[in-house]
Amino acid sequence: DVFHCNTLSCTQYWTRWELSDFYDVPFGLSTAKVPRGAVWYLERVYGADWNVTVRPHNYASQHGEGFEPMEVSRLKKRAAEPFGPLPLVL
Repeated sequence: DVFHCNTLSCTQYWTRWELSDFYDVPFGLSTAKVPRGAVWYLERVYGADWNVTVRPHNYASQHGEGFEPMEVSRLKKRAAEPFGPLPLVL
């Protein structure tokens, strides 16, 4: 059941159930497939406030380039937003 697990951290894993089904979610002008267990994975890896808090990447923090966590609502603008429709690649 463990994926993306390494010797430093084993919180970044997906269970078989979490990956057993996918559903469509809005993404820009299109949709994207998301695993059924995405919310549980994100809570396990980033904490219960993953969808309202921005945190620095661990690597940046360890090298003096981090910042204090902040609520998404405090951001002046989004750094990245979906824009679409996404091109079809065959």
